[in-house]
Amino acid sequence: MALLHTDPGLKADFDQHQRYLAAALLLRPLLEPLGRPARLLEVGSNVLHLLPAFLAPLPIEVVRADVVDVPAPGSRFVKLDADGRLPFPDEVFDLVVALEVLEHIAQEDRLFAVSEWSRVSRQGVLFSCPRRSRAVREAERRVDRHFRSRHGRSHPWLAEHAQFGIPSKGEIRAICGKLGLRAHAFGNAPLSEWLALQLLSEELADVPAVELREFCQQVVNSKSMRPLTRQRPYRRLYMAFKSDEAARRAVSLWRGHGIGLAAQDADADFDPVAHLAQRLRRLLTEQSLPAAFVARIQREERERHFATRRAEQATEALAEARLELEALTERSTTRPIRHRRERHRGRAVSTTAHDRTWPRVLGSPGRSALLAS
Repeated sequence: MALLHTDPGLKADFDQHQRYLAAALLLRPLLEPLGRPARLLEVGSNVLHLLPAFLAPLPIEVVRADVVDVPAPGSRFVKLDADGRLPFPDEVFDLVVALEVLEHIAQEDRLFAVSEWSRVSRQGVLFSCPRRSRAVREAERRVDRHFRSRHGRSHPWLAEHAQFGIPSKGEIRAICGKLGLRAHAFGNAPLSEWLALQLLSEELADVPAVELREFCQQVVNSKSMRPLTRQRPYRRLYMAFKSDEAARRAVSLWRGHGIGLAAQDADADFDPVAHLAQRLRRLLTEQSLPAAFVARIQREERERHFATRRAEQATEALAEARLELEALTERSTTRPIRHRRERHRGRAVSTTAHDRTWPRVLGSPGRSALLAS
């Protein structure tokens, strides 16, 4: 399969970009022959509204639905009941899309969820989830450890993966069999590339310059990539059809767009890490940032460094002052009363440690004399 070069959603997170690019690659051949605006339901979209950008210029109408209230400008949104049926009539949408949703549903509820997606769709359902394997589980644990070390808590989405369990290919095959769905599976996001970019994204989150973060996302997303792969993928996309006729027609349409099912094996010798490193190296040498932009980032970084250093020095001085104050207080309350004779203007005055007037400022000249007494 040829590498794809696209530019919609370049500022999207790389993980979103990978899954939506693959979804658009599979959906476009199915929607083009309709000859009218397609109606799509996206379940579990959260705050995202990316399908129109990735499917442009196709005319489509997308209804977004989620169990949390996250409307987005320019889109229709429906809040779902987590335990209820979808509030739509049967077969009212051409296709239903549910990317990275199934692994956030309890295992005993997954059959019902897929049955509802299928009920409201005319042709079928496109859904995705991480691949259940030891390698994927270890990669997610590594990302979660890195996230927890920086934020003091587990990654919210990966925690749900561990809580509900990632669906296996056998489980999904069984669900589709019970519902009479004909499913094709596609690999997406090489695991080695997914892991490296997840760790990179976490590091970029601490970069103060928003423009630099966006530039790095564009560097990753703007060049050619393989939307579908069998190079140890992180996730799989499943295109499940409601009839044999729809499944056969889809295979024919995909092959007409160079997306034959066997084409996934064409990248058997493709090294995703080497490809990513080469892509970043080429882009960073070809695309230079404006000098004024670089100077501003360097200035902001120096100012942030100096501000951090001043804050550290102030904290150290305050801690030292507190220790000295505690030491003085302890000495004033524990040492025995002493009497001494002093002559002051011809009179003898008896003084004790409690009779002295302590300096108000620790750094005053009287401090050294008090400590020496």
